Amino acid sequence: GVGLVVSSSYVGIGTRSPTVQLEVYGSADQQIRIDSTGNRAQLQFDGKKTSDAEFAEINFANDGDSAAAIHAMRQGANDAARLAFMTQPAGGGVTERMSIDSVGNLGIGITKASSSIHILHEAPTIRLQDLNHANDTFAQLNANSSAGSLEIEADGNNTKSNSQIIFK
Repeated sequence: GVGLVVSSSYVGIGTRSPTVQLEVYGSADQQIRIDSTGNRAQLQFDGKKTSDAEFAEINFANDGDSAAAIHAMRQGANDAARLAFMTQPAGGGVTERMSIDSVGNLGIGITKASSSIHILHEAPTIRLQDLNHANDTFAQLNANSSAGSLEIEADGNNTKSNSQIIFK
């Protein structure tokens, strides 16, 4: 097998021709471990952007095809950032699906959340389902913009004869 190779400032473990600064290659599961016996272990990404853009990222690929990513994006100042979570549907491209901005707002389907939780979707629904009764009952909160309504639905599968919505 191939051990450690240093070539043109690139380091390869398990490969004779690394294509990036550090490449770990093998036919079995590959792992990188950072151990600390006395203090914390840390993996740090230190990029540099002076305008709002990504400065660090973690990419996930399946057989060379990018499928998901997490990007750290500068947001308004060098010491402010948002995290962008990205996924790819079959046959599509990697697209931002969710973000947490520098003040803690969560955006789903939107890159700039304007409230604590902001969902932008064609027919947004929040579903609540009891883990102990996952196959029969759930409640939903639906936004129906074409009708101009907000729907609160209990017992979405219509399995309980005494379903209730209770306001306390």
